[in-house]
Amino acid sequence: MDDGPYDETDQVIDDDDIVEFIELEDQDGNDEEDEGAEIMGASSGVRRDTESDDDQLQAVNMVADDAEIVFDKHAGSVFCCDLEPVNGKIAISGGEDDRSFVWSTSDGSVLFECTGHKDSVTCSSFSYDGKFVATGDMSGVVQVWQIESRSKLWSFETSDLSVSPTNRRSL
Repeated sequence: MDDGPYDETDQVIDDDDIVEFIELEDQDGNDEEDEGAEIMGASSGVRRDTESDDDQLQAVNMVADDAEIVFDKHAGSVFCCDLEPVNGKIAISGGEDDRSFVWSTSDGSVLFECTGHKDSVTCSSFSYDGKFVATGDMSGVVQVWQIESRSKLWSFETSDLSVSPTNRRSL
């Protein structure tokens, strides 16, 4: 039996399922004229209650932030991060601002910055024992830093960089 364009996973809506019908065309047929006004809430026949609209906007913008620590030193999107594997008291992050930071998870303070990147830092990882971090950017700059001395131990430049997530703990 041919069911047409529907198969057994499709759901059909009955008239009884419709809660509200909204007409999409303007009554006078002139949609283009009122389009900008409707967006602003000022189309003909529509009264805008600015006080309640403003209250609703404020309620939407007031999202509860339950974070204990916020790290806000990056100037753009953060592309990678990792926690120190021994006790989790240190984190490393890298972002589109070509910067990578090693920072404290207890108060968000910067311990040191892994400088020298030429493009977005997309890879950052701690060694298995938490004594070293490795960072890599999209231009191919790879660096290894020692946590205790806060110094760069090794740097290498290659072509475009990508790291397999299955091998990230081999650093």
